[in-house]
Amino acid sequence: MKSTTTLLASILAFAVGAAVGDNCNVPLIYCGHSLIAKGKYQPQIDQCLFDNNHPTLDNGQSVLFGCIGGTNGVIQFLQDCGTGRCMDNGNGKNDTCF
Repeated sequence: MKSTTTLLASILAFAVGAAVGDNCNVPLIYCGHSLIAKGKYQPQIDQCLFDNNHPTLDNGQSVLFGCIGGTNGVIQFLQDCGTGRCMDNGNGKNDTCF
């Protein structure tokens, strides 16, 4: 019974971690699509676009955001790359427009 309880606790811990996602890393720059892949960033992306009077043509996926950090991984609007023109350059590297 103890091993079953331990197994269930491990599965639950993994599931919760996977659902929460990961925060951005300061001072990296991210494409919107990279942030969405990291975790639950869509509401924060939407707010950044709204605050900067920016249209949400592709839900901010082709926009560059700077990581401010903090416990919620706060981001700031930097630049619109144009639809489909934002490149994820890999872990630990700034994303760029192309």
